Amino acid sequence: MIDNLLNENRRLDQRLRRANERRAAAHGISVARLRILDLLVTQSLTVSQIARRLDMARQSVQRTVDMMTEEGWLNAHANPDHQRAKLFAPTDEARQALHEVRLDFERWQRRLESGLDQDRVDSASGLLADLSLRVEQDLDTPTDPNNSQPL
Repeated sequence: MIDNLLNENRRLDQRLRRANERRAAAHGISVARLRILDLLVTQSLTVSQIARRLDMARQSVQRTVDMMTEEGWLNAHANPDHQRAKLFAPTDEARQALHEVRLDFERWQRRLESGLDQDRVDSASGLLADLSLRVEQDLDTPTDPNNSQPL
């Protein structure tokens, strides 16, 4: 029943990822870096906190944060809660770049949504939210590998 929906969702996700990478690259930044900046624009965080919130490997985030710091996109600050785990925040240059990228993404999003029926958008959003919740709940339920039913 939901096979077509899930397949379309996967295709949309793949296309959105490619489009996001292309749009970000036009501004000289990767989507991974944008995700980190988006997170840090409101609060300073440690590498571990960034990794957990973005559901990324800590080592990958550490490499990216190190490069961003070396390139002048992030500043490292002392962490009052932990001597060795620094807090990171975007530089003014990074904040300006993020602002420009966000404006570009907002213009693109408005072009995408132009002409779409708001009721259909709301309905699709609700359906995807319902499915997401069910999947999340199912992740917490042990299952028998030979049977799709909960144990």
